[in-house]
Amino acid sequence: MAIIIENRKFQVSIDYDQSVEQMVLAGGYQKVHKDVTSSNFPSKEKGKGAIEILILKSDNKSLTTEEILDEMASLDLQPITIRELLALGAKFVDLERSVGPIAAFGSSINRNAPCIPCIFRTKLGRHIDLMMNLKGDCWDKDLWRFAAVRR
Repeated sequence: MAIIIENRKFQVSIDYDQSVEQMVLAGGYQKVHKDVTSSNFPSKEKGKGAIEILILKSDNKSLTTEEILDEMASLDLQPITIRELLALGAKFVDLERSVGPIAAFGSSINRNAPCIPCIFRTKLGRHIDLMMNLKGDCWDKDLWRFAAVRR
């Protein structure tokens, strides 16, 4: 197994009918990528719900996106979407300070390459950004965390 689930689980309420823009405001992000919009990330889900989000990390090496998704599937997990990431960030405003940057592979847009939403923190505050994800690129094992829910 190349990926492990961290010990904490995060209970999150989510309103899938909220716009991405509303969810960004609720999270208090200081820097927002210009393409993080409802038009670029339309919701496939509707209504309100509660989910349990798990945070995963690599246990021994940097992994490609394909390896991460295969590992998630082997654990009967699926990656969270941008709306689930934003709901997580709104409820747990210091999470990325304690665990590091978090990527949500359940949503992506193509901007010359697939781009994956992620949240992280710098000296300038909280960020919601899009990370370019070229085939074969690895996610640094010491830096990145990945969020998922049970299928």
